[in-house]
Amino acid sequence: MVVPVDLSAQVPPVDTFTHPLADVSAPETPLSPEEVQFLQQLWDAIDYGIFVLEVIENGQDFRYVKFNATMARTSPIPVDYLLGKTVREALPPTIADICMRRYQACFSSAQPVSFEEHFEHDGQRTWWLLTVTPLVQGPSGIQQLIATAVDITTQKEIEAEIGIREAKFRRFVENADDLIYEVAADGTFTYLSPQFKTMYGYEVKDFLRKPFAPIVHPDDLPRMIASNQHLLTTGERQSGLEFRTRRKDGSWLWLVCNNSPIKNKLGQVIGFHGIARDVSDRKAAETKLQEQTRYKTLLSQIANQICNALSFNTVIETTIHAIRDLLELDCCGFSWLCPDEAEPIWEVIMDTQSEGIPSFVGQYPASILGSAPELIIQQQMIIINDPQEIEDPIFRSLVESLGVKSDILLPIKTGTQRIGLLFGSYIHKQHYWTDSEIELLTAVGDQLSIAIDQADLYAQTRAKSQELEITLQELQRTQAQMIHHEKMSSLGQLVAGIAHEINNPVNFIHGNISYAAEYTQDLLGLIELYQKHYPNPTPAIADHIEEIDLEFLSQDVLKLLGSMRIGTERIREIVKSLRLFSRLDESDIKSVDIHEGINSTLMILQNRLKGKPNCPGIQIIKHYGTLPQVECYAGQLNQVFMNVLTNAIDVLEEMDRHRTLPEMEAKPSQITITTSLVDAEWVEIAIADNGPGIPEDIQSRIFDPFFTTKPVGQGTGMGLSTSYQIIADKHQGSLTCTSTLGQGTKLVIRIPHR
Repeated sequence: MVVPVDLSAQVPPVDTFTHPLADVSAPETPLSPEEVQFLQQLWDAIDYGIFVLEVIENGQDFRYVKFNATMARTSPIPVDYLLGKTVREALPPTIADICMRRYQACFSSAQPVSFEEHFEHDGQRTWWLLTVTPLVQGPSGIQQLIATAVDITTQKEIEAEIGIREAKFRRFVENADDLIYEVAADGTFTYLSPQFKTMYGYEVKDFLRKPFAPIVHPDDLPRMIASNQHLLTTGERQSGLEFRTRRKDGSWLWLVCNNSPIKNKLGQVIGFHGIARDVSDRKAAETKLQEQTRYKTLLSQIANQICNALSFNTVIETTIHAIRDLLELDCCGFSWLCPDEAEPIWEVIMDTQSEGIPSFVGQYPASILGSAPELIIQQQMIIINDPQEIEDPIFRSLVESLGVKSDILLPIKTGTQRIGLLFGSYIHKQHYWTDSEIELLTAVGDQLSIAIDQADLYAQTRAKSQELEITLQELQRTQAQMIHHEKMSSLGQLVAGIAHEINNPVNFIHGNISYAAEYTQDLLGLIELYQKHYPNPTPAIADHIEEIDLEFLSQDVLKLLGSMRIGTERIREIVKSLRLFSRLDESDIKSVDIHEGINSTLMILQNRLKGKPNCPGIQIIKHYGTLPQVECYAGQLNQVFMNVLTNAIDVLEEMDRHRTLPEMEAKPSQITITTSLVDAEWVEIAIADNGPGIPEDIQSRIFDPFFTTKPVGQGTGMGLSTSYQIIADKHQGSLTCTSTLGQGTKLVIRIPHR
């Protein structure tokens, strides 16, 4: 406010008026010069302005009557202009009214009144803090007011600058996209910028003096509390704290916060203020980028896995498990759509699902899919975010009946023109399929299509390879069997020929031994008769009798003939066994005694069974049951007995070569032959040894052609293979092996007796 002044007035000296510091209520006692000087010095030494107002007409106006030196020096209006004038005369009406109200309030209340006012002079504004105090002067009441005036221009300029800055900061805060806040030590908000409502949907007043924790994500809350506690404890600034918070609408908002401590004059942390920025978009972008990166990595892994898995089932199983784990599906599966059948079908061949969800594997009429097959045939992906969006009522009914809340069906085109269908379902929750997920599934579908074609091609190639391998094995087996059969046939013919050639002279000898014994007995009887009737022979006869030891000869010749009879009988039995074993005259199926075949085989192998020096031999233990006549190829069955027994003897001989005589006597080598009738239809022959046994990893291979564990040159690997073919193919029976290491091996032959 500009106040016009008259600079012609002068400030009167102190001694021309009553000093305001004097006690005006005391008796009017003249002041000594010293007292006047002291008061004048005190009046002028005070560093703030003082002036005195005279009360006019009981407070109707006031006149400026006294000013101290400080007031005269600092007053924006020259005091010589003010001196002797009333307030209304000295000041413009507007400011005069303000001052009058203040002065009258002091006069009427008899209490000090303080107020601030500004003055403008020569284009400069000054601010003053005025305190007006009534001076009581005896019974006449208040005659004067004394006022102090402190120049607060600098303070006001600072306040104005602060105000400008505060306004600027307030505009910055109110218009900032970030949230600015202040939190007390107890964790409650003491300030929230208006952006809070924009970000969260809540009114600012709803959260003042309340904590932030209730809207922080439970997984992030411990981390946020720890950061705030660290700041309050140490006073260290916390930057880059990221966590999730829930908006009023229930959605999640990502914040990144920078917090700084608030300290009192003692340096104690009493809270903190900070800035929070909404980084939800950045987080979403990061999540999407991470998701895309993860999808690409997993797609590469899935592609490698399904491309390396040459089996169709492995390809499908790998794919559906990978997709279900990746997308956290409740169910994922693969099916075939067969629209060209008489009744089109939808066949789910494999699926994987969460616990408690049933499998959908099976065949279903394609009609339950409604119009979906038409889209699938056209290779259109079907995306279902909400079953209510499905227009086809039949398909919608199926989806709802299965409890599916979100679904996706991806057609898979194969090189064989079969229509595959990869499907993934959410049952426990609704899910909105993202572009990234759809892109991933499309890429997986392309890889799956290639893998299926590759698996089909591999299966065809493998089938052809297996056919060729089987054909080759059959050729090798047939060739080996033919060679073996030819060898056995030649051996049989040789054995039969030898047996025949041996049989004729042996029969001749055996048949004449009886006559020779009879003739010898007659001759010995005649000699005895001579000795009886001619007891005294001539000296020549007596000498000859003594020379030949007639008595011993008479006794021994009969024993000799008996031994010859036993020997020829043994030869005849061996010949019989050879003929029974060869069976050349029994190439067709005939009823035979199995036990005869076993015994004839043992007879031929007797030389290998009997003991040798330092080896007690192999014991044969027979447990023969009562068996009917068995219709079989006797010669071939005898070959089986020979092969099985020969293998057992080989094993036991090899074991005995590594044992001492006491060990062999303590646990002699044994072959146990057990025959029995099973279920009245099957004859079972079990041949067991107590050898070292067969390792488990090669038990399944002992019937393979050319497989042998014997050293090179000691086995062809065809014995058991041929035996298996004879039992399985010729007799529709079975040949099985059970073995335990350290206990022995048992081969069981089972054939029908008819």
